[in-house]
Amino acid sequence: LRCPMGSVSGFDLSTFSRFCPAGAEPAFLAQMTYTLLAPPVQVLDLALNDPSTHPCVDATSDATTSSAAQTVIATAGGVCNAVAFWYEAELDDEMTLSTDPSISPATRQAVFM
Repeated sequence: LRCPMGSVSGFDLSTFSRFCPAGAEPAFLAQMTYTLLAPPVQVLDLALNDPSTHPCVDATSDATTSSAAQTVIATAGGVCNAVAFWYEAELDDEMTLSTDPSISPATRQAVFM
């Protein structure tokens, strides 16, 4: 997680900078002590091969924001100091790329404090 994005292995990825979350800090949650106060909740289902499913991106403008309500039910007591985000990309029927800290401890997650 590095924003803004630039060149990676010779590829210009600067266009993806508009998707960088403002206020997020990168963190290796698998290397931190924390208490999960609620189970993970899916906030977006995005089909990369079908732009009509992209609720956050208006192809006719530079708009990259959207909002939606999501109910999160705490299952443990404590104080919420941050909200963490990670993704799972289903590459095909058999392969999934995940940054879930319980599955991929070497990957970083986006943390909003």
